[in-house]
Amino acid sequence: MTFKLPPIPEFVLTTSVTITGTSLDDNGDVAASDVNTGLFRVRFSKEYVKTQEGIDIKHIVKMHSNPLGFNVKQGDLVAFSLDQLISVTGVVEHVTLPLNPDGSIHHVKIIVSEVREVGIQ
Repeated sequence: MTFKLPPIPEFVLTTSVTITGTSLDDNGDVAASDVNTGLFRVRFSKEYVKTQEGIDIKHIVKMHSNPLGFNVKQGDLVAFSLDQLISVTGVVEHVTLPLNPDGSIHHVKIIVSEVREVGIQ
């Protein structure tokens, strides 16, 4: 007997995120290949990295969504707004696809690094 876990509830997926796929052009430079959007649950965290110069603070965004109709890979660009006041951008660092007991994809988990927050004027 196989079954699927219930999907992430729609009321939790409150942030519209634009994900821009990247690829290398003929010169070896990074170029945008396709642009997709999806609804995500977005959570922020900080990672403290001790170095010889002191402590570096790395901002990390964890995003969860039900299965998407497009592929997301490491190096893709992420952009979204918070409360229409702050623009957040970053780069996909890691993508995980947790599975249902029957082997199908339950949801998508994306870790975003190189996070930058800018106030919208």
